[in-house]
Order: sequence, then C-alpha cells, then structure tokens
Amino acid sequence: MPKTTVLSLWLVMLLAGCQTALAATDAPVTPLPTAIPMPTATTELTATSLPPTGTPIPAAAPVVRQTTFDVPETGSRFANLTVDALTARHYGGSGIVLGETIRIDPRGYTQYAMSFESDGLRVTGLINIPAGDGPFPVAICNHGYRHPSEYEPGFDSWRMADWLAERNYIAIMPDFRNYGDSDTGPNPFRIGYAVDLMNLVAQLDSLPTAAPEQVGIMGHSMGGEVAMWPMVISEEVDAIVLYASMSGDVARNWHHRWYYWAVQRDAMEAVARVYGHPDDHPEAYTLISPITYLDRVRMPVHIHHGRMDPLVPFWWAEELHDLLVAEGKDVRLFDYGGEAHGFTEPGFQHMMGETLILFDEHVRGNTTTP
Repeated sequence: MPKTTVLSLWLVMLLAGCQTALAATDAPVTPLPTAIPMPTATTELTATSLPPTGTPIPAAAPVVRQTTFDVPETGSRFANLTVDALTARHYGGSGIVLGETIRIDPRGYTQYAMSFESDGLRVTGLINIPAGDGPFPVAICNHGYRHPSEYEPGFDSWRMADWLAERNYIAIMPDFRNYGDSDTGPNPFRIGYAVDLMNLVAQLDSLPTAAPEQVGIMGHSMGGEVAMWPMVISEEVDAIVLYASMSGDVARNWHHRWYYWAVQRDAMEAVARVYGHPDDHPEAYTLISPITYLDRVRMPVHIHHGRMDPLVPFWWAEELHDLLVAEGKDVRLFDYGGEAHGFTEPGFQHMMGETLILFDEHVRGNTTTP
C-alpha cells in the first residue's frame, strides 16, 4: 500500500476518533543469571553496579526534527487529552465479561479470555483468577510495545500475571485498543491506552471474587508509560510498579520512539498532522505529560530498571526517582547493574519479590478505601 494511502487511513481514524471516543471525555460514560548483581534500592552509583569499561550506556535519543505541520486551534485539539481533563472525566463501563477458559493452572488459578468496555470500544485481554471465593486483590499487568500485527495476548505481561496469580491476586492482562481482538480506536500519544486502563479499574467491582478497592498496577516498557497516567490521576490505585519503563514525558518519548523505532513513524506522522510536533507546541505537550504532575501522586511507586537496557536509558529511571523524592513521595529505585530491557530469571524473581512485598502491604493491606 502506498505511504500516502497509509497516512490517509491513519488521519481518517484519528480525526474520526478525536470527535467521538476522546472528544467527549468530560461527559459521563453510559454503561455501554547468577553473575548478575542483585539490585539495591538506591540511586547512588557504585563501581560494582556500573557496566564493564567500554560497554555503551544508552543515552537519550538525539532530537530528530520531523516535518512541521500547520495545526489550527492547537489548544482545543489537546483540550481533552490534558492530565487535568483526564482527571476530571468519568470512567466506567458495563462490566468485565469472562470468555472462554484458556487453561486451568495446577498452581491454583484459572485463566480466561476477557473483555470490557472503554468509551464505547470493546477491549480484550486475559485474566487469571485464583481458586476460591475471595475476595482477592487485583493486579493489572500492562504489556510493552509490540507491533499489533505481531502481538499475542499476554505478550510480555503473562510472566508477571502468572507469578502474582500463584500468590492469590486476580491478575489482568489487558490487550488495549488496537491490540488482539480489541476494537480499533484513537490513541494519540498512547492516551487511549491510559483511558482503557482507567476504565478497567472502574469496572473491577463487576468481578464477583475481586476486592475492587484493592488494586495495583505493574507495567513493562510502554506498559509502564501507560501506568503513569493513573499514577497521577487515580484515587483508586494503591501501588504502581514501573519495569524498564518509558518516560512520563510525552515529548521525550516522541523523540525517542521516532529515532529508535522506524516502524512507528508513519503513525506518529499522522498524529503530528493532527496535533503538531512537540517542538512546535511544547506547552501543550507539557500539559498532557504525567511527569508534569508528580505532585499529585498519592500511592507508593517502585521503579525497576537495568543499567544495560539498550532501549530505554537507565537515567530516565533515576530522574523520575529524584523528581518523586523532591515531591516528598514514597518511591524506591531498584538498580539492576547487569540487566537489560527484559530481566533474566534472577532479576525477575527479585523484582517480583519486591513487588509482592509492596502489594501485600499497600494493595492487599488496603482495608480502608471504600
């Protein structure tokens, strides 16, 4: 298919979507391995945690200037995407629907296909439900980026979800819009995924064995980025875990993705035709970025990142940690000296052990939120 045709299709979808699912966001939604050093919870650099001499440490992506587009009424186009607008709007849906049984796991839980409604879209995924009457706390496990044509449900979230389900957490793996069997919908700057996540949280009370007031979110890479919106918006989420996460700065992510992932450029260019380039509208991009609103974080946050990550720079995790500390927030950074973007078994087990401690105290331990 010619490039111009692809861009035209993207523009049609984005413009149509902006006038429907994301435009009326302020209105109520009708029911519709052993040599690897173990991490320390600190940001101090030590000789033992640094990579061997000569090993490149990824830096921020160089700024690559894309085409400048003349975007009229830019402010109004961003109005429903700002963090303030996303905070003020209503979330919900007609409830989580369980589908076919995928497997009955001998470790004590059953996995089902599931779906839920998000601003009129049907969003699919997987859910692990422990055996028993409950009520069980809920862990939502966000997957990282993979091209939708190559994605399979559970992708990189199954490992986290299975681990938590073994320990009596209902573990949900949402596909998000445009993935799996979900409906196609607008997703400028991945805010559509964040809306799906918030709508999912608002429908946890439809699960008979769930404790909907006990919810934690864990996200890998892009899934960590998506988790940063509820991190600054939600009053329901009790803990956040960021695993090799992208940034909460939308403009920074834009430049990074454009430089490193050519497969995403056509879609990004289509978004720029509607919203403009971040260099042209820095104030608007600031208002849609969770990192601008870290003073609003109300739950504890754990950050797990490897110094050998070739895709997302370790210093992004350090910076986020320091900014949260400056705001007086409850945050810990776990520095994995030899780990890359996806952790090996020792690093993964350490991360999940720390996550369980966090979730047991603040998620399962939350007995006061109505």
